[in-house]
Amino acid sequence: MSNYVFIDTEVFIRNKFSLDNQNFATLINHIENENIFLVTSEIVISEIKKHIRSEIQKSIDGIFSFPILKQLNIFKFDLENRKELKNIFSNEIFNILERRLFSYAEIVRMDHASIRDVFNDYFNGISPFLGGKPEFPDAFAANSLLNWAKEKGHKIAIVSGNTKDWEKICEREEYSNHFSFYKDLSSFLASLVEIIESKQEEITAKTRQLFSHEFIREFQNVELELDTSLQTFDEDVYPELDPQSIKIEIRKINIISYCQAEDTAELEIQGEVTFTAYVDCPDPASGCYDSEEKEMIFYWERYTGNVEATRDFACSITISKENDDYKIENCKINEPRSIELTWNNYNNDYSPTDTFIPSHSTGHGLQYSECRKSGAIEKTNLI
Repeated sequence: MSNYVFIDTEVFIRNKFSLDNQNFATLINHIENENIFLVTSEIVISEIKKHIRSEIQKSIDGIFSFPILKQLNIFKFDLENRKELKNIFSNEIFNILERRLFSYAEIVRMDHASIRDVFNDYFNGISPFLGGKPEFPDAFAANSLLNWAKEKGHKIAIVSGNTKDWEKICEREEYSNHFSFYKDLSSFLASLVEIIESKQEEITAKTRQLFSHEFIREFQNVELELDTSLQTFDEDVYPELDPQSIKIEIRKINIISYCQAEDTAELEIQGEVTFTAYVDCPDPASGCYDSEEKEMIFYWERYTGNVEATRDFACSITISKENDDYKIENCKINEPRSIELTWNNYNNDYSPTDTFIPSHSTGHGLQYSECRKSGAIEKTNLI
């Protein structure tokens, strides 16, 4: 796929130098998003300015040729004033083109062309000089673009309705390795979209292959804590995540932005993560409360074991191609930033979402520290 596009003067003439149509709007959008880069020639810039002045002159002559206008003093411009009017309109129209389109362009100087090669083509009657036509502007523009493409290692999509000259140029062996021809913007844009969609499908497939490893590494930074119904005031408990237990299911991959030229994409990924965390905490329901001191003295029982949990997640990543392969960068988990684990429903204001699995039973009457070493039961008696 060509990573640069060249728009021939003929395309601008055919569109009456207006960028206010769907094709040009789409092209500019792709250029702004760096899906494609614009390249043009000094010769094309000069041709466009010449044709704009010519069209403006025709319009002005048409206005002043209208008989009744000669009776109005306001329209009694002499030739010098008409020339000034032509310059004002011509400059304004080109400024619009420059601001909206050519400001993005790489402008290839004419001295990139080989005068020897151009005149060899002329004397040998090789396109664009078929039939002896003196098509020097196209010849110099094409040769300068060719030498620039060779120097930079680029390919150029040539968009022109001039099939007799530009299409024949693109078919020449020395040009065909660097030029590809499109007869109009519609066909070029359709080809560009097809390539981009194909690349996006490839990126989506690669993301599915590479994402799990990056997500698991990032997920270990998510803070785990107990739901308030399981927390006690005298002991802070933090569940311990088992990294080996993390499993993910990708539900949706959205490509937020894609740069075709750099083969880089910003993606948002949604899915489901399942994991296990070890907990060792008092059972709030088994506490012994001292009403005089107004504090909890101790807890008769503890929860010791693993909690299996499942949560939805949303993650953003950057994926890019490097050395003919893709890699994920900037993996960021947007949701959840923290997770509360719960397996009781004391307040009846939500349904439990996690599953508590007690550790293997070791018997009753052991101190908690002894139970932890040997594998405590779900609710371990402290006395």
